[in-house]
Amino acid sequence: MQFKILVIDEELAEIEKVQFEFDPWIENNSVEVKALLPVQNQDEMINLILDEKPNAIIVDYQLNRVKTNIGNIQINYNGATLISEFLKIRNGFPCFIASSFENDAVDDKNTFDVNIIYSKSDLNNPTSQQIRFRDRVKKQIIKYIELLSDKQNRLNELVLKERRDGTLSLPEEEELIEIDNFLESSLDRSNAIPKTLKETSNMEKLKELISITEEFMRTFKNEK
Repeated sequence: MQFKILVIDEELAEIEKVQFEFDPWIENNSVEVKALLPVQNQDEMINLILDEKPNAIIVDYQLNRVKTNIGNIQINYNGATLISEFLKIRNGFPCFIASSFENDAVDDKNTFDVNIIYSKSDLNNPTSQQIRFRDRVKKQIIKYIELLSDKQNRLNELVLKERRDGTLSLPEEEELIEIDNFLESSLDRSNAIPKTLKETSNMEKLKELISITEEFMRTFKNEK
């Protein structure tokens, strides 16, 4: 299975430094690392990312510092803001910040997790890393895929049980709703149905929920 990683930076030379970290995997065709320059509008940028269907994104923190490759446009967002907004759509998605301004990125109010931030100076320098950056990215992708798969399998079990027995216990209904919430928000959190609208022990409404969930699972498989 080949993983696709997007690297977002306003400098192509900086993107190449990140790509070099993944060179061994690019050469054996297990990873595709694609460059993506930032555009002026953040919503448009997020749509470009979604269109690429990556398995992970690596973003520079300062996206407006150098104009060599992006032209004379003003980027009014940074890497922390971009990731924060992207995760409102794709809950739990593997995101990383690789920056020469590591401290600024850590202190940014939009940085929800400082553990996703890495210094560019440490890339391509195995002596500075107990675990290579590329290994961390790949492991995070695998963990995310495994989590989605586990949730999907459990949801299928609950759906089959409801069809076989005609009912679910209240804890099972609640578990189904929690799993459905998670999977919906992992595919597109902006369109997720609020949990409070799903909470019901009424079987007719539960069956309607299962129908919606099955349609979601078909969409999820097609997107993968």
